Amino acid sequence: MDEHAHEEAAMPYAPSERDVPQSTIERVLETNRRRLMSIAGVEMVGIGQGLLGDPVIVIGVHDATVTKQLPTTIEGVKVQVEVTGPIDALTRSSGPQSRP
Repeated sequence: MDEHAHEEAAMPYAPSERDVPQSTIERVLETNRRRLMSIAGVEMVGIGQGLLGDPVIVIGVHDATVTKQLPTTIEGVKVQVEVTGPIDALTRSSGPQSRP
């Protein structure tokens, strides 16, 4: 390959954004979980994988209008918002539920 040639890539590689240690993202999530869950319309928070395989904080929201109230990063960790609709979690003591 010619030393002056360069590769055209669809997405730039930014290792500093991808290499967030799992313990860091867990700490950031736990530090901010209560605050995030207190925002009206937030249904869930967790750790997930971004489109490029990078670790992200996932925030599930009732509808897209909640998105404007949420940060795009928290302490340097990317946030990915997903519209989940309402989530009604069952407790262990609730037992199985049947659908009509």
